[in-house]
Amino acid sequence: MFNMVQQDAALKDKVKFLAVGQGNDEMAMKMWKVVQKVPFALIADPKSIFGDALKFHPYPVTVLLDKTGKILIVHVGTFDSAEEVFKEIKKVVK
Repeated sequence: MFNMVQQDAALKDKVKFLAVGQGNDEMAMKMWKVVQKVPFALIADPKSIFGDALKFHPYPVTVLLDKTGKILIVHVGTFDSAEEVFKEIKKVVK
C-alpha cells in the first residue's frame, strides 16, 4: 500500500503512513521496522493509548484520518486486495 501511494502523484504528498504498535514497546517496534523493512514511522504504544482514544482495539486495523482527525476509512484485518483499499483511498483523499 505504501508503495502504491508513493507512486501516485496525486496522493504521495497527501497521504502519510505511520504504524502504531498497540501493546508493543519501543524495542519491539524497532525490531519490526528492521525485520520487515518498514519505510515509514512506527510508534510504540505499550498501553494501547491509540486504541483507547479511538475506543477501538482490533488488531490489525488500518485507519485513514484527515488533517482534523476525522476518520475517513477503517479496515479491520489484513487486506484481501491492496488494490481495492487503494481505490477507497483515492475516493476520499482530495
